[in-house]
Amino acid sequence: MIGHVHLLHESDGGGKTVTPRQAVAISLGGLGVGIVMVILACTLLLEPFGEAMIYFGIAAYVVLAFPWACLDQKGRRAVIRANNRLVYFFIALTILLLILEWGKEGKPFQRWAAYALIPVAVASYSIMGFYAVVNFRRWRHGEFR
Repeated sequence: MIGHVHLLHESDGGGKTVTPRQAVAISLGGLGVGIVMVILACTLLLEPFGEAMIYFGIAAYVVLAFPWACLDQKGRRAVIRANNRLVYFFIALTILLLILEWGKEGKPFQRWAAYALIPVAVASYSIMGFYAVVNFRRWRHGEFR
């Protein structure tokens, strides 16, 4: 299977947003699946528990934040724009690395590239977390009925 990235358009989904009930179901279902995946990774694949929990933590953040950020159009559009900017940065970084690594057989991989991607990903997904918290608080105050 060939890996690929997705660029999303802000009008995807026909303007439909997630309801609070759907956000709760997605969040709880995703956390349940994540717990099962941690158990399977540790028992069947002999993955260290700490490493499995790091991956679970990252996935849990996305599973908890994304549905709540999509309760309104403003948050949904901001999340899509942030994701697209992260994808653009990743593509530009990949092209830069291909150019820099050209003809360097046997030399180690440029670690700075991985270190450069981390703060950009954190900044991108912090936008999702911000809108998730804002929308969750609005839901708790009764705005999404």
